[in-house]
Amino acid sequence: MKKWIDLLRTEWVKLFSYSYICMLCQSPFSPQNDSQSGNHPSSGENSAQYIPHSILKSLCATCIHELEWITGKSRICLHCGRKLEKTMEASLKFVRMGGVRRLCWDCERLTNTSLNYNRSLLCYTDALRQWMYLYKYKGKETLSSAFSKLLATGFSEFYLDVHIDLITSVPLHPTRLLERGFNQSEQMAKGLSGMIKIPYRPLLLRQKPTEKQSKKDRQSRLISIRGTFHPLLQSSSMIQPKHVLIVDDVYTTGATLEEAAKVLKGCGVQRVYSLTVAR
Repeated sequence: MKKWIDLLRTEWVKLFSYSYICMLCQSPFSPQNDSQSGNHPSSGENSAQYIPHSILKSLCATCIHELEWITGKSRICLHCGRKLEKTMEASLKFVRMGGVRRLCWDCERLTNTSLNYNRSLLCYTDALRQWMYLYKYKGKETLSSAFSKLLATGFSEFYLDVHIDLITSVPLHPTRLLERGFNQSEQMAKGLSGMIKIPYRPLLLRQKPTEKQSKKDRQSRLISIRGTFHPLLQSSSMIQPKHVLIVDDVYTTGATLEEAAKVLKGCGVQRVYSLTVAR
């Protein structure tokens, strides 16, 4: 009998010691147990000292290991937010520039950009790609709040000292919206808005459908995305936002966000920033 009582006591303690649910994989975990057992990474840029503290109690150790973080301590491209360590060429370019004008190889060649800059919290790893796929194409909308929380963490890392009047999102064409049933960018932007108390408003319409962009290079994307967006802002309006933050899921080449920023600035918006979950 004592053996069974001890076993039940052990299982009871286990059950109630896991007082958190991972927001991505939905597994129960205990941050204290993970820390004591050494499950949280302790070295490199995925270590607890680099991971934003606000997110540690929302993710289990397994998910933290599978994500690659971009934080205020990372060496990033000042325009697109890419980790410069990701490519040897970009890292060498940073060294040559002495850290004064940190731009990756792609952004160094850009001219006359409308987007002021982008920031992202995570690199687009295989694990994150799978979660994005489940969210966008398999209808796992429960991940929306998780991605909104990641965006809020990214905002705290990169935009706390930047004045933002309004948050908006990248719109879907009505045909794509009907297929998917929801706009992931809009869901995440509204979630972020509620968390950081900055108002959300749709500012753009997608007036023409575009082919899927994932297999295209930057130049092809820039060409195909032209004329895609129509502003909901009136350029003559006296009460329009001057500093806008666009939310999207992934920054790949930046063509979509650049086109959106160009349209908004054509209506009198002075500064346009973007925040994405992944880069």
